[in-house]
Amino acid sequence: MQEFFKGKKVLIYGGTSSTRAYLRTFFKELGVDGGNAFTAIDFNQAKDTLHTQKPEILFLDFKVGNKTCLPLIEDHLSLHPNRFETLILTMGMGGIFPDHSSSKDKGSDIFIQKPISQELISRSLKNWISYRMENIDSIKALSCVKEKLNQNDEQNCFKLIESCFSKGITEPEMFYIKGKLLAKSGKNDDALNCFHDGLKHDKNNYFCQKALYQLLNEKKQYAKAFEFVGPFIKKHPIDPVEIPELTKSFIAMEKFEEFIDFCEKYISIDSFDLMKEDDELGDESTKEVFDETSQKIAICLLACGRFLNNQKKVDKAKRSLVQAATLCGDNSKLLAQITNELLAMGEKDELEKIFKRVPSESMGAELETVKFLLDMEIYNDAEALKFGMQLIQEGAKDYRIYEQVLIRSMRLKRRAEIIEELAQDAIKQFPDHQDFFIRFLRKSA
Repeated sequence: MQEFFKGKKVLIYGGTSSTRAYLRTFFKELGVDGGNAFTAIDFNQAKDTLHTQKPEILFLDFKVGNKTCLPLIEDHLSLHPNRFETLILTMGMGGIFPDHSSSKDKGSDIFIQKPISQELISRSLKNWISYRMENIDSIKALSCVKEKLNQNDEQNCFKLIESCFSKGITEPEMFYIKGKLLAKSGKNDDALNCFHDGLKHDKNNYFCQKALYQLLNEKKQYAKAFEFVGPFIKKHPIDPVEIPELTKSFIAMEKFEEFIDFCEKYISIDSFDLMKEDDELGDESTKEVFDETSQKIAICLLACGRFLNNQKKVDKAKRSLVQAATLCGDNSKLLAQITNELLAMGEKDELEKIFKRVPSESMGAELETVKFLLDMEIYNDAEALKFGMQLIQEGAKDYRIYEQVLIRSMRLKRRAEIIEELAQDAIKQFPDHQDFFIRFLRKSA
């Protein structure tokens, strides 16, 4: 292990002061000269050190302040396009957080989940060095391929991959790179074959599995995509913004129960709230990114709930709808659809919990309607009539409100012409329910 680190420069970015001090000592023991171990506590300092010292090794905290380390990884690739003598380690949050998957996609070699420890770092480095030594020729060749790719020399990159294959060098990531180049030129079927070939050499390869299900989804071949979605989510980190892409094959294949299990295992509203506050994704605000993502997942869960309820799998339908309600954010129209389903299922306790979380200023007309119908049992006739008429005057479009208003009007013995006018309006707006409302016309006559 010392042989790789000897004579190299290392940049340690982020972490606590004690972590940085520990890592300086750690890398010194591995052979990095003390004067070649640099530390940075903010992004600009790290960027300046990276460009002036050009360290071969980076140890990066995924998030410091409001900046991720991803631009530093990109700069490192431009400074060292050939990756044979370089190493990038990233430390960050695991689970549903994007730290692992985003850094891996950008080119990080090793991800270490916080809290870090000497044992964790040593084991990760030992495994990385061991794989490097066992596959030295393949890794050298892959480094040359990546150099051409990082220099945007796609033509020679493709030729070099073909040359490697002709020599029997079959590093799985080469198949991925070749497949991406083919897909970029519109040769999707050839690209799929490349990704499949990569998995023949490493059935759990992150890049090939991910590229396969994404391209198959793009081609709307959801049944085939689903074959790779399952293994992928069991073995690899998931960026939350990519979950809607994963859900396509679940929904298309009507794997609703599996989708609920996936959501309950990997997704929680607490995680999304933390990420909205604490992450940075490109040029868009993180709140918008994660709100949009969570709402897409909520829509899928709503579809699952409806399907499972129709299949008489009530408990699982309820689980799906409750999860959807937690993920729909401040989208009141979507929440109204979800709560309507729960209302039809008679899940009043769950609805009470949901409505307690909704601020009064966020209650749109559709949601007010559901709340009105939920509270029918606690209203007397006069209260129900008052609230119902208020909703109608505000433009609520739901036959059930008219139904309650007419029922309460009859009980309170309102004038016949008022009841007749309401019934006529209901028939006009809801022709599918006209037989029901005609009864009120007859009673009022």
